[in-house]
Amino acid sequence: MNLVDYILADDLGETVVQTASLSQSFPFFHRSCRNHSEYAEDMGLKLSAEYKTSGMIVGRGFEAVENCVRAGIFYEKGMLDKAYYHAVRAVSEVYGEIPPETEFCAYMMLASALYARNSRGAADEIVAGIHRVIIEKGCNYLLPNLEAFVVRRRICEGDVDAAYGWLQDGTGGTVDDALVLCKIYQYFTSARAYIATGANDAAITFVQRLIILCESYNRPLDTMDALILLSIALRRKRRAKNADEALAKAVEIAQKYGFVQSFLSESAELASELGRLFHRVMQPQFKGLLDVAFVKYLYLAAARQSRHEVSATGFDELNLSERQLELIRLLVDGRSYKEISDETNLKISTIKTYLRAAYKKLGAVNRREAAAKAEALGIINIKSGGGDANICTEKEKHR
Repeated sequence: MNLVDYILADDLGETVVQTASLSQSFPFFHRSCRNHSEYAEDMGLKLSAEYKTSGMIVGRGFEAVENCVRAGIFYEKGMLDKAYYHAVRAVSEVYGEIPPETEFCAYMMLASALYARNSRGAADEIVAGIHRVIIEKGCNYLLPNLEAFVVRRRICEGDVDAAYGWLQDGTGGTVDDALVLCKIYQYFTSARAYIATGANDAAITFVQRLIILCESYNRPLDTMDALILLSIALRRKRRAKNADEALAKAVEIAQKYGFVQSFLSESAELASELGRLFHRVMQPQFKGLLDVAFVKYLYLAAARQSRHEVSATGFDELNLSERQLELIRLLVDGRSYKEISDETNLKISTIKTYLRAAYKKLGAVNRREAAAKAEALGIINIKSGGGDANICTEKEKHR
């Protein structure tokens, strides 16, 4: 149910009136039923014009909506301090008779800004608080998108089990005959879950359907995100040419609006690919609409982000599972996938899925890089001469 109830007094007493929702239960106003990508330019003027229409109807709650939109656009541009500032302002406007969906969007935007600023503890507390308020107020229609947000975070942190659980639960629309706009945020979590579990053929098919949905509703920001995921899935299927084409289309959309955060969020996957794209754009024979300066900026920013995610992270924050630690040790020992499979009774495809997730957490692209970074972080000790690796935690390392 995407409606908000209001109690209005009339001559006959109290009457329940249902009014249409502004956000339609989406977690972010700038990416709700109204896509605000064009607000990337002249945002102040466009928000002023919008106030003269919907703002007059919404009333005081429009200030929260306006700050949510500002925070969202700044977030997509990678301007995280401004995104945080406006998210805080949006939350400060959430009081009194504000629709619960507006409150939901304000706090979700604040949590996203905090995660992007590496304030994970504060963001986790906000997400837990959102869940608690939804239950207390009986707004269960907001739970699917909140769950999609939480699972997406866990997938990005390398939690393969969360991805499997999301797909098995079936709430992400993977069995829908026709994709619908109101579930689009959940669909993106499903696409990431397919990729995380190694189901890349399913991911490619699903994301292609998602792109059609995004384009039919003229949602450039969502189209860009879908193309990024398509590029990742295609590359994992060794379809490099198709992956390059999808990434180039995503960058072409991004440069029109100055959006960068989606690429930085996938920096572990995209940094090297963006480097190759930059090299290609630099060639005199390149013919296309890509701007060299923007592609260079994206590449350098993604490379910095990929390095920072590991250098700024300690062992506890990496949140590697026991299974991932075990497989890293076996891989560093020089075992083949077949030998690891025999020892652990896991399928080779499952082993690769766990290791991909571990590599992403470590910011590594191969076993040599994973070994070096794992040793530097104190996750394993590589004994000289023996060739075997022992797992240790930071605490054990300093004993």
